[in-house]
Amino acid sequence: MKNVDVEWFAMVMEAKEIGMTQKEIISFLNTYSWNNRTKLINHSTMEGITKWIEKNQKDYEQLILIDEHPKDGYVAYIYKTTPEWCSHCEHEVELKNIFMPQQCPKCEEIILPCNQCESRDCANCPLYSSHSVGYSVLFIGYDIPHALECKIDTVMPFLNKFYPLFECEGDKMHIVPDPHIPMIQNMIDTLNAHYDFNLTLDYSPYHP
Repeated sequence: MKNVDVEWFAMVMEAKEIGMTQKEIISFLNTYSWNNRTKLINHSTMEGITKWIEKNQKDYEQLILIDEHPKDGYVAYIYKTTPEWCSHCEHEVELKNIFMPQQCPKCEEIILPCNQCESRDCANCPLYSSHSVGYSVLFIGYDIPHALECKIDTVMPFLNKFYPLFECEGDKMHIVPDPHIPMIQNMIDTLNAHYDFNLTLDYSPYHP
């Protein structure tokens, strides 16, 4: 008889207890599969992988985790997505593994990635405390067809990689930390100068 992973079984039971459907449970469990992990490095010893993480954690926004793989030994990895409960539509959904406000993929309301928070102090939410960084909703505009192609083929895929997508009345925008805006503006200016485009960068303060 095949051994049942205790942690896996506990997650299934918890999911059933809160009324998740079978499809939702499978999606939830896939979050923790190797397919949802980005492997960073592997090592033959726990000591070796731990030392690597201590040295390199500062280079990653996501928390680096360790797991033991049957073939690769000890593996340092980060999750591509993490599960989050949306209080608006009451569904378990997948968010990018980025500690920023994001749009629920089901109901499109903006929710916070509370599952990723290490402090668990909701009264002093690190995303919206008086000491936290501000956020803006950013929109890329264009004036000619070639500029639109550049926006779709180059700019949007780049922004999608790092920032949550936000849709409003058919327009696709991104929620971006304010300190990142000059870097994005510099990218737009470079594309405009090189290709003689007139891409524009419009943004306004984001309020949850």
